Amino acid sequence: DVAHARGVKVTAHAHGAQSIKDAISAGVDSIEHASLADDEAIALAAEHGVAFSMDVYNGTYTAEVGEALGYPEEFMRKNEETTEAQRQVFEKAYAAGVPIIYGTDAAVYPHGLNARQFEVMVARGMSPMDAIRSATSVAAEHMDMADDVGALAVGRYGDLVAVKGNPLDDITVLQDIDYVIKGGVVEISPSEPGIADAVYRNGRIYTVDSYRKWAEAIAIDEGRIVYVGDNAGVDDFIGDGTEVYDLNGRMMMPGFQDAHVHPIVSAIDALACDLSGLDDLAAYRTRISEYAAANPGVEWIKGGGWSMAVFGPGGSPSKTILDELVPDRPVFLTSADGHSGWANSVALDIAGIDKDTPDPPDGIIDRDPETGELVGSLQEGAMSLVARHVPEPDAAERMAALKYARDMFHAYGITSLQDAYTFEPGLQTYVALDRAGELNLRVFPAQWFERDGNEEQIPVFIERRERYTSQNVHPISVKIMQDGVMENYTAAMLEPYLVPSGTKGIPMVEPEALKDFVTAIDAAGFQVHFHAIGDAAIRQSLDAIEVAQSKNGNHDRRHHISHLQVIDPADIPRFAELGVVANFQPLWAYADAYVTDLTIPFIGEERARWMYPIKSVIDAGGKVAFGSDWSVSTANPFPQIETAITRVDVDTHDTPVMNPEQRITLAQALEAFTLNSAFVNHQDDSTGSIAVGKLADVIVLDRDLFRVPPEEISETKVLLTLFEGKPVYGNPKAL
Repeated sequence: DVAHARGVKVTAHAHGAQSIKDAISAGVDSIEHASLADDEAIALAAEHGVAFSMDVYNGTYTAEVGEALGYPEEFMRKNEETTEAQRQVFEKAYAAGVPIIYGTDAAVYPHGLNARQFEVMVARGMSPMDAIRSATSVAAEHMDMADDVGALAVGRYGDLVAVKGNPLDDITVLQDIDYVIKGGVVEISPSEPGIADAVYRNGRIYTVDSYRKWAEAIAIDEGRIVYVGDNAGVDDFIGDGTEVYDLNGRMMMPGFQDAHVHPIVSAIDALACDLSGLDDLAAYRTRISEYAAANPGVEWIKGGGWSMAVFGPGGSPSKTILDELVPDRPVFLTSADGHSGWANSVALDIAGIDKDTPDPPDGIIDRDPETGELVGSLQEGAMSLVARHVPEPDAAERMAALKYARDMFHAYGITSLQDAYTFEPGLQTYVALDRAGELNLRVFPAQWFERDGNEEQIPVFIERRERYTSQNVHPISVKIMQDGVMENYTAAMLEPYLVPSGTKGIPMVEPEALKDFVTAIDAAGFQVHFHAIGDAAIRQSLDAIEVAQSKNGNHDRRHHISHLQVIDPADIPRFAELGVVANFQPLWAYADAYVTDLTIPFIGEERARWMYPIKSVIDAGGKVAFGSDWSVSTANPFPQIETAITRVDVDTHDTPVMNPEQRITLAQALEAFTLNSAFVNHQDDSTGSIAVGKLADVIVLDRDLFRVPPEEISETKVLLTLFEGKPVYGNPKAL
């Protein structure tokens, strides 16, 4: 009733006669399977116009492959019985006038066999025209799309297929679709039969595909995968012009997709005064001094990557250190997590900041607690007081940074990513490199939502989405930063931090306003990409999505929340309930100094039990995606995967296992970094797994991840990265 009141149709998965009758009595619009319906259930369905979607081919497929797959004899006998029973129900339902919707339960068997359903339907008494209608006009009507598709009529979309022959005479011709035309544009057309551009064979190919997890060979033609299977089967795709490569037992898998990363800004920092990878103050001093000496003409010394843990609780480095090293030029260096800035006196003077400057609403200017004098560190929104004076990188710097990041991603096997916040110059850079044919990445930029702004930003987002969409660049998302980080007590928490001030952190956007903003962004067709670390910020984000869906309907925006350091247990089921993706950064899920020294003492052990609850979200039915947040931490997926599995330090392996019940499997971690991240970016239908018809974004590794100890996964190297079948890293002949 609730669904119907909101204009949503309901289908029920039901096999048994009683469950079918219960579902019809409850008012559902259709039944999937309906394999054991009795005469009463069929009559009830006909009376109420409830459609049946019956996958009557599946049993034939099971019979064909069952013996080869080693299915027990009893199972095969039961398959024969239930298949026949379902087909008898189909015959009776069709004769009784029950609407029949074409449904194949595809993925139960290989893609490409779906059209065999027609042959079974006609063999069991359905007219060929009614079989075709079940997959066109009847299906369109059931999905409330009859005004747009399902028949050839003026004003409807030009979504067509073309086959050789007349299916009214021979329904099996629908098993070989020659052309697929979508919106008047040919999407699929015949290529030379059986001939591929490239074949990779003799491998351990992990597909991340629900039908076939492992294969030996793939064939690639015009950038797409045309075959996945055993070595013998791929021979049909080899012709005179086919390049054949021997994987020599190497593991192949889909390319990684980083769901939260900062390519251009991180690369700019990496090419400037880069402190990442250094772990003490002495190393920082050396690097800063060397950079300043090597770059005497640089107006501002900028860069970052310093660790808050080096400077103790609160993570507040002093300006006096920088004044000593660089007394005559402004210096501004951001922390590794991007939530704190470190400035020298020259930079603070240029920004006009002194001890009397008030804190901005969304940040903190660190001061000596006794004298009130400036420390030199700035937290969250206070960083902008200095950052606005730092010269912006020019187009050449941005392009050099993007190429640096692209090459690094390819070396790590990353073929798609979501830029976690992007401004117009970044969009310009992505599109320029893509139009030059050199991007070789699928990029989904999230446009930055100014938290001191309002809905008036949305028309600008829409205009940029239209202007900066290209073949491989799709600005589908809007980024909202809802809180800060725990280390400086700015992550928004439900209960106070264990510090004298008793702060609960800083919600960057007032929660009621957040609901309005998210509703408006969702209505404009954007996905919302949230930064939320504390349990209060996570709840506020979920609440906003819930309001947006109640007002707009659920249009499959695939909103996602990043970081998720502490989730209140009551909110874990809401990810599945609302269809919100949990976007974790798995490398953070171990007991490093940030956790043991800067977090747990200030939130307590009880809340710390719910730090990065990856497995709990999965167990509750939620979808989990992974991202690196580079340059906060490495973009290399393998240390991240290992940490998700072990929850210990990948370098030393000697830290306590952090919340061991939250460890996940290797298969779950790989899915989070491939198919689930593809889902976030609305490209799981074309990437994220190795399957026929998908783009050939695949990688080859130097070891089989499933055959090495978990603590060795972080040492894995990528040997080859293919983007649409083209090598962008490594040499396929050298495998």
